[in-house]
Amino acid sequence: MPSLRDEAKSLYDREVDPIVVSLFSGSYFLPEIQRLFSENIAAIRSRYGTDALYLIDDYQIHHVNEVGFSTFRCGVQNSCPQIVILAANLKLAFDQIAKSKSKDCLELFRLHVVVSLMHELDHLATGLVGNQGDPVREFENERLTWARTCENTMRLLVERYNKELYKSELAYYSTWVKCGRNPESEEWKEFIATLYSPQQK
Repeated sequence: MPSLRDEAKSLYDREVDPIVVSLFSGSYFLPEIQRLFSENIAAIRSRYGTDALYLIDDYQIHHVNEVGFSTFRCGVQNSCPQIVILAANLKLAFDQIAKSKSKDCLELFRLHVVVSLMHELDHLATGLVGNQGDPVREFENERLTWARTCENTMRLLVERYNKELYKSELAYYSTWVKCGRNPESEEWKEFIATLYSPQQK
C-alpha cells in the first residue's frame, strides 16, 4: 500500500507542479490570473531583491483549521522569501474535495492550488509576513492578506471566469462579499479571528 509520502509526491508531480510551471512560464490558461501572478512575482523581486525560493516540506501533516487545510506557507529567512508547499496537506485536501458532490472535483482542487499559492504570494508581495509568536500580528497579516486574495484572485475566478470554488475558498469569498468587501468590517474581522486566533492553534 502506498505511503502518504508516496501519494503526496505523486499528486504533486501530476497536478500541482504543472500549475506552478505554467504560471512561471507565463502560460497559465486564465490570463488575468497570470497577470496577477506576474505582478506579485515582480513585487516580491522588488521588495526582497530576489525571487522566492520554493520548497516542498517533509511530507508531514500540518495544522488544519475549521475552514480547511493549509496547503502552502511562506516566510522570509536571511532576507530570502520562501514558499513552502505542504504536500501531505495537499493530498488530504485532494481527498476531501474528491468526496464532495461537485461535477468537477479535479478543477476544484486545481483552483484551490491557485488560490492558496496566490495567497502566499500576496503575503510576500505586501510584506505581511513574519508573525511567529505574535498572534495579534498574525491576525492583522491574515485579515489584510485574505482581503487582497479575495478581492483580486477569487473575485476574478468567480466573476470574470465563472469558476466554482470549493467550500474552503468559498467560505472566505462569501464572507468577503457579505461584509461589503471591507477589511475593516467587524464581520470580516470576526471571521478571520475564528481561524487565526490563539485558541485555534
